[in-house]
Amino acid sequence: MQPLLESIFQFLYIVLPIVSIGLAINILMTFTIKFAGKIGKPLIYTSGIIGVPIHELSHVIMCIIFKHKIQEVRFFKPDKDNNTLGYVLHVYNKKSLYQRAGSFFIGIAPIVVGALLMIVLLNLITPTTSSSISRVLALKFASNGSTLNRIGSVFVCTMHMVIAFFNPKNLLDPGWWIFTIIACCIAMHMRLSASDIKGSITGIIVVVLILFIINIIIQVLFGNTSLREYLNSFYTSCSYIMTVMLFSLLFNVIVFLFFAILSPLLKQKPTITQKPQQDDQGSEGTDIET
Repeated sequence: MQPLLESIFQFLYIVLPIVSIGLAINILMTFTIKFAGKIGKPLIYTSGIIGVPIHELSHVIMCIIFKHKIQEVRFFKPDKDNNTLGYVLHVYNKKSLYQRAGSFFIGIAPIVVGALLMIVLLNLITPTTSSSISRVLALKFASNGSTLNRIGSVFVCTMHMVIAFFNPKNLLDPGWWIFTIIACCIAMHMRLSASDIKGSITGIIVVVLILFIINIIIQVLFGNTSLREYLNSFYTSCSYIMTVMLFSLLFNVIVFLFFAILSPLLKQKPTITQKPQQDDQGSEGTDIET
């Protein structure tokens, strides 16, 4: 029973942060577009030149890893009729547990891959800022302890990353400004579309089952001590990714605040009772056997 409960907890430790951050991104982007008024849609299209291909590429990468057959890819193809900017059509074998589990990771890919890509770009474009943030990760993060300690460390570490990022010295670095613009474009299109969420749901049970099998194998073959070490490494890795995702959310906040401040100048008040903006890009998976 313990390995099964642990597997469910592992899954929740992965899913809940992604769902929470995804929801926050959707809410921020909905209000950003309303505050932007008439330039809301042009803003989405312009930022989509960078953000949408990365969104779709994240789906493609996971499709390749989990052996889904890609039928068609459009990295950036605005379609006003369907209200989409890009898409990936893929199919998989329903009899394959590996491919079914892949549906989950393909669905959540834009948030995870987008956040990790930001860290890579930060290191390439402005290494000085990246070094200061890396030192924060090394010094502030608690890799051991209870779940509450880990979660607390995630928020503390994210706060220090934000402080390090907005160091006044960084504002004099042209690379910092270039990275911030690119990161905002990526962040604006990390939101999960309805098709992303629908696709990920099909792999939930399989992911829990795979985690359970791994836990059982480690416990039987190597004992409880090795299982605890494995779980500690698992939660530590997830916590690092969670920290990076929270940091990436910063750029959605930047865009939101920018247009919230400019809203009076745009002479169009936001109406928060309107129907939320439809998803602007997504991945589609077709459940047919291959």
